[in-house]
Amino acid sequence: MRELPIPFNTEMVRAILDGRKTRTMRPVKPQPSLMSSIVKLCYEKHPFSPSAFVGTPAEGRIGGEDRMGWLAEDWCGNIIGTAGADEFKPPFGLPGDRLYVRETWAVADRLSDYEPCVVYGADGATRQAWSEEIAEWMAEQEVNHGADWRPSIHMPKRAARIWLEVENVTVMRVRDITEEQALAEGAPKAPGRGAYPSSRAARVMEHRAGFINLWDAIYAPQGLAWDANPWCWSCSFRVLSTTGRPA
Repeated sequence: MRELPIPFNTEMVRAILDGRKTRTMRPVKPQPSLMSSIVKLCYEKHPFSPSAFVGTPAEGRIGGEDRMGWLAEDWCGNIIGTAGADEFKPPFGLPGDRLYVRETWAVADRLSDYEPCVVYGADGATRQAWSEEIAEWMAEQEVNHGADWRPSIHMPKRAARIWLEVENVTVMRVRDITEEQALAEGAPKAPGRGAYPSSRAARVMEHRAGFINLWDAIYAPQGLAWDANPWCWSCSFRVLSTTGRPA
């Protein structure tokens, strides 16, 4: 079992805390080649392996093809490409791995006892800098109490309060997301694309449309907009803790 970081913006952190978010999608980087020919892409055991091994990349035989990897099929079901597990790796690991959420945070003194604590930007919750461990880290990093909000990327593991367990990892094109999946993404409702009735107030509201807005806000500047329909990692997870590292 590995422990990997995963950043979420404030809106998505709130969705996790509210129990509205149980999955996330991130673009595959780099995007697979032969894009025009690929109609199916999966992350599984190579078909040319002489053994029956179906484990994870970490458990596979280094240097061989007895491990997880990419399989690309054309319209006739022919395998047109493969890639090893070291070339394409899910950013959130594999089922059974744990993720600690990095979110916007700060360090401050609690008014009640003037003890240092970590403050979380999503809901203003505080967590005592529980002592010696975080205080030692603060001293090492020369962190000043009452400093401005810090970006999620700078959150250390020991300050993370939300821990997740990966349940499933698959690969899909972003535009294949369903309304149900968009709801599990924690996406808010927005006017559905193509739904333009005579009355604007009657326009259909969809979680999928809300997801499109969220996706483009983050990934369109990176050339991975919704309309480009990039390949994505899709991860479902369960929440292990929202108060610190689970036992």
